[in-house]
Amino acid sequence: MTATCKIETITPETAQKWLDGNTGNIRRKDNKRVTNYSNELLSGNWDVNGETIKFNQQGALLDGQHRLAACVMSGVTFQSFVVRGLVSDAAHIDRGRPRTIAQWIAHGGVKNAPVIASAARHVIAHDKGLWATSSWSSDFSTDSEIIEFAIKWQHELNTCIPHSSVNVSRSAFTAVMFIGAGRRPIEECEVATWFRDAFLKGEAITGAEPVYHLREKCKPSSTRGRINSHTARMLLTLAWNKTVKGEECSSRDLTIRLTGPKKQESPTKILVAE
Repeated sequence: MTATCKIETITPETAQKWLDGNTGNIRRKDNKRVTNYSNELLSGNWDVNGETIKFNQQGALLDGQHRLAACVMSGVTFQSFVVRGLVSDAAHIDRGRPRTIAQWIAHGGVKNAPVIASAARHVIAHDKGLWATSSWSSDFSTDSEIIEFAIKWQHELNTCIPHSSVNVSRSAFTAVMFIGAGRRPIEECEVATWFRDAFLKGEAITGAEPVYHLREKCKPSSTRGRINSHTARMLLTLAWNKTVKGEECSSRDLTIRLTGPKKQESPTKILVAE
Protein backbone atom coordinates (compact mmCIF):
# COMPACT_ATOMS: atom_id res chain seq x y z
CA MET A 1 0.00 0.00 0.00
CA THR A 2 1.31 3.43 -0.96
CA ALA A 3 1.24 6.11 1.74
CA THR A 4 -1.02 9.08 1.01
CA CYS A 5 -1.15 12.61 2.44
CA LYS A 6 -3.94 15.16 2.14
CA ILE A 7 -5.59 17.94 4.14
CA GLU A 8 -8.69 16.78 5.98
CA THR A 9 -11.27 18.58 8.10
CA ILE A 10 -11.40 16.98 11.54
CA THR A 11 -14.47 17.42 13.73
CA PRO A 12 -14.59 16.52 17.45
CA GLU A 13 -16.66 13.47 16.51
CA THR A 14 -14.06 12.33 13.98
CA ALA A 15 -11.26 12.99 16.45
CA GLN A 16 -12.96 10.84 19.10
CA LYS A 17 -13.49 8.01 16.61
CA TRP A 18 -9.80 8.07 15.70
CA LEU A 19 -8.78 8.17 19.35
CA ASP A 20 -10.94 5.14 20.09
CA GLY A 21 -8.70 3.23 17.69
CA ASN A 22 -5.48 4.64 19.13
CA THR A 23 -3.63 1.33 19.47
CA GLY A 24 -0.50 2.20 17.52
CA ASN A 25 0.62 5.19 19.59
CA ILE A 26 3.30 4.26 22.13
CA ARG A 27 3.26 7.58 24.03
CA ARG A 28 1.21 8.18 27.14
CA LYS A 29 -1.13 11.14 26.87
CA ASP A 30 0.17 14.38 28.36
CA ASN A 31 -2.91 16.16 29.77
CA LYS A 32 -1.09 19.48 30.10
CA ARG A 33 -0.18 19.40 26.42
CA VAL A 34 -3.78 18.59 25.51
CA THR A 35 -5.04 21.56 27.54
CA ASN A 36 -2.50 23.85 25.92
CA TYR A 37 -3.51 22.73 22.43
CA SER A 38 -7.18 23.06 23.37
CA ASN A 39 -6.64 26.66 24.44
CA GLU A 40 -4.85 27.36 21.17
CA LEU A 41 -7.79 25.97 19.20
CA LEU A 42 -10.27 28.02 21.23
CA SER A 43 -8.21 31.19 20.68
CA GLY A 44 -8.24 30.70 16.91
CA ASN A 45 -4.44 30.54 16.76
CA TRP A 46 -4.31 27.19 15.02
CA ASP A 47 -3.26 26.94 11.40
CA VAL A 48 -2.30 24.22 8.97
CA ASN A 49 1.47 24.24 9.47
CA GLY A 50 2.61 21.08 7.73
CA GLU A 51 2.48 18.78 10.76
CA THR A 52 0.59 15.58 10.13
CA ILE A 53 -1.68 13.07 11.81
CA LYS A 54 -0.40 9.61 10.92
CA PHE A 55 -2.04 6.21 10.48
CA ASN A 56 -0.40 2.89 9.69
CA GLN A 57 -1.43 0.46 6.98
CA GLN A 58 -3.91 -1.16 9.35
CA GLY A 59 -5.61 2.17 10.10
CA ALA A 60 -4.22 2.53 13.65
CA LEU A 61 -3.25 6.00 14.84
CA LEU A 62 0.53 6.47 15.13
CA ASP A 63 0.86 10.20 15.77
CA GLY A 64 -1.54 13.03 16.64
CA GLN A 65 -3.31 11.90 19.81
CA HIS A 66 -2.71 15.20 21.64
CA ARG A 67 -4.11 17.28 18.79
CA LEU A 68 -7.12 15.00 18.47
CA ALA A 69 -7.74 15.01 22.21
CA ALA A 70 -7.54 18.82 22.17
CA CYS A 71 -10.12 18.87 19.38
CA VAL A 72 -12.47 16.80 21.54
CA MET A 73 -11.79 18.91 24.65
CA SER A 74 -12.32 22.24 22.89
CA GLY A 75 -15.14 21.16 20.60
CA VAL A 76 -13.39 23.04 17.78
CA THR A 77 -13.12 21.61 14.27
CA PHE A 78 -9.70 22.03 12.62
CA GLN A 79 -7.81 21.05 9.48
CA SER A 80 -4.59 19.07 9.24
CA PHE A 81 -2.55 17.03 6.83
CA VAL A 82 -3.36 13.36 7.39
CA VAL A 83 -0.94 10.63 6.31
CA ARG A 84 -2.27 7.10 5.81
CA GLY A 85 -0.59 3.82 4.95
CA LEU A 86 2.64 4.01 6.97
CA VAL A 87 4.46 0.87 8.05
CA SER A 88 3.34 -0.39 11.45
CA ASP A 89 6.76 -0.16 13.09
CA ALA A 90 7.56 3.44 12.13
CA ALA A 91 9.83 3.85 15.17
CA HIS A 92 11.36 7.07 13.89
CA ILE A 93 8.05 8.97 14.21
CA ASP A 94 7.94 12.02 16.47
CA ARG A 95 11.49 11.77 17.78
CA GLY A 96 12.43 15.35 16.97
CA ARG A 97 12.92 17.94 19.70
CA PRO A 98 10.09 20.54 19.81
CA ARG A 99 10.99 24.21 19.37
CA THR A 100 10.90 26.38 22.48
CA ILE A 101 9.07 29.71 22.68
CA ALA A 102 12.46 31.43 22.88
CA GLN A 103 13.51 29.77 19.62
CA TRP A 104 10.30 30.87 17.94
CA ILE A 105 10.69 34.53 18.89
CA ALA A 106 14.43 34.50 18.14
CA HIS A 107 13.51 33.28 14.66
CA GLY A 108 11.25 36.35 14.48
CA GLY A 109 14.22 38.63 15.18
CA VAL A 110 13.74 39.23 18.91
CA LYS A 111 17.02 39.92 20.73
CA ASN A 112 17.76 38.26 24.09
CA ALA A 113 14.98 35.80 23.28
CA PRO A 114 15.30 33.49 26.34
CA VAL A 115 14.98 36.41 28.80
CA ILE A 116 12.25 38.12 26.79
CA ALA A 117 10.19 34.92 26.49
CA SER A 118 10.37 34.29 30.23
CA ALA A 119 9.70 37.96 31.10
CA ALA A 120 6.65 37.95 28.82
CA ARG A 121 5.34 34.95 30.75
CA HIS A 122 5.80 36.85 34.03
CA VAL A 123 3.90 39.89 32.73
CA ILE A 124 1.04 37.80 31.33
CA ALA A 125 0.74 36.08 34.72
CA HIS A 126 0.62 39.55 36.35
CA ASP A 127 -2.12 40.66 33.98
CA LYS A 128 -4.15 37.57 34.88
CA GLY A 129 -3.87 38.16 38.61
CA LEU A 130 -1.27 35.43 39.22
CA TRP A 131 1.69 37.63 40.15
CA ALA A 132 2.03 36.40 43.73
CA THR A 133 1.29 32.75 42.92
CA SER A 134 4.33 30.62 43.69
CA SER A 135 3.81 28.28 40.73
CA TRP A 136 1.81 28.63 37.55
CA SER A 137 0.02 25.84 35.75
CA SER A 138 1.20 25.20 32.22
CA ASP A 139 -2.16 26.24 30.77
CA PHE A 140 -2.53 29.74 32.26
CA SER A 141 -1.43 31.09 28.87
CA THR A 142 -0.95 29.64 25.41
CA ASP A 143 2.36 29.54 23.57
CA SER A 144 0.85 31.81 20.91
CA GLU A 145 -0.12 34.35 23.57
CA ILE A 146 3.41 34.49 24.97
CA ILE A 147 4.98 34.69 21.51
CA GLU A 148 2.63 37.49 20.42
CA PHE A 149 3.26 39.45 23.63
CA ALA A 150 7.04 39.03 23.40
CA ILE A 151 7.15 40.22 19.80
CA LYS A 152 4.82 43.17 20.45
CA TRP A 153 6.74 44.46 23.50
CA GLN A 154 10.24 43.31 22.58
CA HIS A 155 11.76 46.80 22.47
CA GLU A 156 10.38 47.93 25.83
CA LEU A 157 11.25 44.62 27.49
CA ASN A 158 14.78 44.66 26.11
CA THR A 159 15.46 48.06 27.67
CA CYS A 160 14.59 46.60 31.09
CA ILE A 161 17.02 43.66 31.03
CA PRO A 162 19.84 43.97 33.61
CA HIS A 163 22.99 43.69 31.49
CA SER A 164 25.31 42.67 34.29
CA SER A 165 25.63 39.74 36.65
CA VAL A 166 22.88 39.59 39.27
CA ASN A 167 21.91 36.87 41.72
CA VAL A 168 18.22 37.04 40.77
CA SER A 169 16.14 35.96 37.82
CA ARG A 170 16.88 38.38 34.97
CA SER A 171 13.42 37.75 33.52
CA ALA A 172 11.72 38.58 36.85
CA PHE A 173 13.76 41.79 37.13
CA THR A 174 12.85 42.68 33.54
CA ALA A 175 9.15 42.09 34.19
CA VAL A 176 9.09 44.22 37.36
CA MET A 177 10.83 47.12 35.62
CA PHE A 178 8.59 46.80 32.56
CA ILE A 179 5.40 46.89 34.63
CA GLY A 180 6.70 49.55 37.00
CA ALA A 181 7.76 51.82 34.14
CA GLY A 182 4.25 51.68 32.70
CA ARG A 183 5.36 49.44 29.82
CA ARG A 184 7.59 52.18 28.47
CA PRO A 185 11.30 51.95 27.66
CA ILE A 186 13.01 52.16 31.03
CA GLU A 187 14.90 55.33 30.02
CA GLU A 188 11.57 57.16 29.92
CA CYS A 189 10.98 56.44 33.62
CA GLU A 190 13.46 58.18 35.90
CA VAL A 191 12.59 56.12 38.99
CA ALA A 192 12.95 52.84 37.12
CA THR A 193 16.30 53.88 35.66
CA TRP A 194 17.56 54.89 39.11
CA PHE A 195 16.28 51.67 40.70
CA ARG A 196 17.96 49.50 38.07
CA ASP A 197 21.31 51.28 38.34
CA ALA A 198 21.22 51.40 42.14
CA PHE A 199 20.49 47.68 42.33
CA LEU A 200 23.15 46.71 39.82
CA LYS A 201 25.91 49.06 41.00
CA GLY A 202 25.06 49.77 44.63
CA GLU A 203 26.27 53.36 44.31
CA ALA A 204 24.97 56.37 46.29
CA ILE A 205 22.42 54.43 48.33
CA THR A 206 21.93 54.44 52.08
CA GLY A 207 20.92 51.73 54.55
CA ALA A 208 17.45 53.25 54.78
CA GLU A 209 16.64 52.64 51.13
CA PRO A 210 14.73 49.54 49.98
CA VAL A 211 17.17 48.81 47.17
CA TYR A 212 20.01 48.55 49.70
CA HIS A 213 18.26 45.76 51.57
CA LEU A 214 17.24 44.16 48.28
CA ARG A 215 20.91 43.95 47.33
CA GLU A 216 21.77 42.50 50.74
CA LYS A 217 19.11 39.81 50.47
CA CYS A 218 20.26 38.94 46.96
CA LYS A 219 23.92 38.44 47.84
CA PRO A 220 25.09 34.85 47.27
CA SER A 221 26.30 34.74 50.87
CA SER A 222 22.74 35.46 52.04
CA THR A 223 20.87 33.16 49.66
CA ARG A 224 23.18 30.11 49.55
CA GLY A 225 22.67 30.00 45.82
CA ARG A 226 20.60 31.71 43.15
CA ILE A 227 17.21 33.06 44.26
CA ASN A 228 14.32 31.26 42.60
CA SER A 229 12.10 33.14 40.20
CA HIS A 230 9.12 33.55 42.54
CA THR A 231 11.16 34.82 45.48
CA ALA A 232 13.02 37.22 43.19
CA ARG A 233 9.74 38.54 41.78
CA MET A 234 8.32 39.17 45.26
CA LEU A 235 11.45 40.79 46.73
CA LEU A 236 11.85 43.02 43.69
CA THR A 237 8.20 44.03 43.91
CA LEU A 238 8.44 44.94 47.61
CA ALA A 239 11.59 47.00 47.11
CA TRP A 240 10.19 48.70 44.01
CA ASN A 241 6.88 49.66 45.61
CA LYS A 242 8.57 51.10 48.69
CA THR A 243 10.94 53.05 46.44
CA VAL A 244 8.08 54.51 44.39
CA LYS A 245 6.25 55.51 47.59
CA GLY A 246 9.39 57.08 49.06
CA GLU A 247 9.34 54.81 52.09
CA GLU A 248 12.36 54.03 54.21
CA CYS A 249 13.08 50.40 54.77
CA SER A 250 14.74 47.90 57.07
CA SER A 251 15.71 44.32 56.34
CA ARG A 252 12.60 43.14 58.20
CA ASP A 253 10.37 45.30 55.99
CA LEU A 254 11.54 43.35 52.95
CA THR A 255 9.73 40.16 53.89
CA ILE A 256 7.54 38.17 51.54
CA ARG A 257 3.93 37.73 52.68
CA LEU A 258 1.86 35.21 50.78
CA THR A 259 -1.13 35.12 53.11
CA GLY A 260 -2.81 37.19 55.79
CA PRO A 261 -4.07 40.78 55.86
CA LYS A 262 -0.97 42.10 54.07
CA LYS A 263 -0.72 39.87 51.06
CA GLN A 264 2.03 40.46 48.52
CA GLU A 265 1.44 43.37 46.14
CA SER A 266 2.03 43.74 42.43
CA PRO A 267 4.53 46.32 41.13
CA THR A 268 3.26 49.88 41.50
CA LYS A 269 3.13 51.58 38.11
CA ILE A 270 4.26 55.17 37.75
CA LEU A 271 1.51 56.20 35.33
CA VAL A 272 -1.25 53.72 36.07
CA ALA A 273 -2.24 52.89 39.63
CA GLU A 274 -2.47 49.19 40.42
